[in-house]
Amino acid sequence: MTKPRAFLELTETTEVATAWYVQLEESDLLAVVYRDRGDAPWTMLLRSRTYASDRAFDSGDRKTGYHVSPLPGETVAQLVAKGHALCTDLATELDGKLWRLDINGGGEQLIAALQQTPFMHIKVEER
Repeated sequence: MTKPRAFLELTETTEVATAWYVQLEESDLLAVVYRDRGDAPWTMLLRSRTYASDRAFDSGDRKTGYHVSPLPGETVAQLVAKGHALCTDLATELDGKLWRLDINGGGEQLIAALQQTPFMHIKVEER
């Protein structure tokens, strides 16, 4: 696992399989299985956040993120199954609420799906 420079940079070539959000009492976890282009390996990104305040942006929340590389020969379906097991176990053990978003599309589909959820505040930055 390596720490990402940003949570997730979506480009025209980003492909997203599945995303999960686990809401806990004073923290949350967002996981996304994605790849940057058609020939790149699928990766699972995990971002945990501990709330510092109830502000959506610039709140001082403590965030930690990791990229999880697949094992040799591991398929996207196997990586998605691992992500689902991890998020389900976390929500169950810590009495949280779990959302699963099967995207099977690009970054724009991920943003559109997240914007429809009751928990996500999204700030889109153009480059």
